[in-house]
Amino acid sequence: MCHVRKWADFAGYGFNLHAEKGRVGQFIGKVDDGSPADAAGLKEGDRIVEVNGTNISNENHAQVVSRIKAVADETKLLVVDSETDTYYKEQKLVIRGDQPDVVTIVCPRTMGGDADSDHPYAPRLCHLKIWPTFAGYGFNLHAEKNKPGQYIGKVDDGSPAAAAGLREGDKIVEVNGENISTSNHQAVVAKIKENTDEAQLLVMDAETLAYFDRKNITVCSSSRCVNAITCPDQAPDSNGVASVEVSSSPPPITHPYHARLCHVHTWPDWQGFGFNMHSQKGKPGQFIGSVDEGSPADLAGLKEGDRILAVNGTSVKGFEHPQVVQLIKMDTTATKLLLVDGEADAYFTGKGIDVTPQDDYVVHLESPTSKPLANGNTVVEAEEVPPQVNGDISAEQSEEEEEQDEVVPHEQPVEEEAPPVYTVVDDNRNITDKTYEEEEFVDERAPTPESEEEERAPTPEPEFEPEPVATPVSSAPAAPTPAAAPKSPVIIDGIEFACSAKEARERMARKKNVKDNALSMKERFEMFQRL
Repeated sequence: MCHVRKWADFAGYGFNLHAEKGRVGQFIGKVDDGSPADAAGLKEGDRIVEVNGTNISNENHAQVVSRIKAVADETKLLVVDSETDTYYKEQKLVIRGDQPDVVTIVCPRTMGGDADSDHPYAPRLCHLKIWPTFAGYGFNLHAEKNKPGQYIGKVDDGSPAAAAGLREGDKIVEVNGENISTSNHQAVVAKIKENTDEAQLLVMDAETLAYFDRKNITVCSSSRCVNAITCPDQAPDSNGVASVEVSSSPPPITHPYHARLCHVHTWPDWQGFGFNMHSQKGKPGQFIGSVDEGSPADLAGLKEGDRILAVNGTSVKGFEHPQVVQLIKMDTTATKLLLVDGEADAYFTGKGIDVTPQDDYVVHLESPTSKPLANGNTVVEAEEVPPQVNGDISAEQSEEEEEQDEVVPHEQPVEEEAPPVYTVVDDNRNITDKTYEEEEFVDERAPTPESEEEERAPTPEPEFEPEPVATPVSSAPAAPTPAAAPKSPVIIDGIEFACSAKEARERMARKKNVKDNALSMKERFEMFQRL
């Protein structure tokens, strides 16, 4: 993208336009040396793809010339050389000015102007300092395949390297004022470690490097286009204050106006940042347009009508719309915008104050890294607490599990209960323990003295309470059973109880056919009363 501007002491842009036989489109012809076209990077043979943002592939020569002249004193031409043009055609790719791989070249505003400073690209001189509470600088160094030089690898969040402005993928140009373009990995590491407390690295990102290589401009630490960034002497407090400090920052100014540094993150389930940008008639600069409600931009504090002062630390004063868009798109996951509303803008402009992200009156805002829950909050969450995987279970979970245990108890193996022990107490308070099998417990009546030889039919079995231990108390004495002699029946109130289940079965077998006709109904009633 070549941004060509007319100079007061130069006639025209300094190039001509023509069509080539057998080729579709309009092409750059001869480019005058030292002309605005030359300064903007136009080359003879380039094919014009767009003029001032409009594709002209199907337009004729007169139409293209008319579009170039439509904007007075300047024009923007998207061009490709023959090799690039062939590649895109073979890949069947459409070339557009808003693609991230488009490089913008802006010619100076005046003849002989400083091409070093009149462009949106700024190498960074990063001054790193060791912090007492942090191990090392917080970045690693690596070489990239098929690319000469040394590059910045991963940069730790909250590290001195991050605070000094180092970014992953930056190419190192100088270390402590010495060019290291031809040095190997070990030599660069040794150079960085020369001073154990601090180091200065001159770095450039890929687009800045491509621009200066194309312009054949050698950059050093003393170049006017270099942006110097110094990290603080110690780790900053965790209160959202910017960790980058610039040594040339102005003294604090007391006033009621504030600028906002809005750090906007993209979300996986949201397309883009959620705002658009436009120019306002009669006002210089770029302004925030519509801001989608609930978007990353909304939660980061962007307001419709805000004027953009800087993008990702780079001042956009004098930048055109495509240049600002390009700066925002340099990182597709996040961007930092320095903004002022109308009143603050009028105050700062009237006082001649150049606002920077490091000023005390800049409020730092940041959107969450993912879309928040639908709880009505628009407050930025400082940190998400991960769910507890191991540890104590919450009270609610415990109660739920206890209720579950009460309703559905765990099945336990059934254990056989030991036969109950029945204790018989005689008049002399001698205790004899006798063991019976509960399911085969049989009670029998003792025969009356008048009919000892005649056995009577058994009475129905008495029902016992399902207690494991029963202690029936006898009012009549029971004869003690000698240890060596066979066990004799237990007699309680004249009723004979078998000593064991086996004996009970034997007695039942003997009495099976004997009918009890000896007792009258009165005697039976009296006997049951005694029981």
